[in-house]
Amino acid sequence: MSAVRRICIVMDRSFGTRMEALPKDAAVWIVASGENSPAAKKLWEATGQSVTTFREQSLADIVPTVDMHHPGWRELEVHGESPSTPAMDALKEFGPGDAAPIAGGFIFVRRNP
Repeated sequence: MSAVRRICIVMDRSFGTRMEALPKDAAVWIVASGENSPAAKKLWEATGQSVTTFREQSLADIVPTVDMHHPGWRELEVHGESPSTPAMDALKEFGPGDAAPIAGGFIFVRRNP
């Protein structure tokens, strides 16, 4: 089985059906909520895409868990969080990389996964 290189982490509790627009080659980690959990189940059932829900926590707390399940990831697409200093400090723990803003979040690409 090949390693998942792209991970989408959704911190937005009202992301819901927007999950359908996320990259199909990415593993999706989405904060559990009344709107997100049913959408996550529907996406997984319809496509078989890797979708994991998690309890609400900070990006700094969820990234180590994501890294444990998907070692060797190269890109994190984060929704519902800005590339703030705490977020960047958390990601630096996993090696150097660059962040670029996107609508509602940012993409972090590690230089040496």
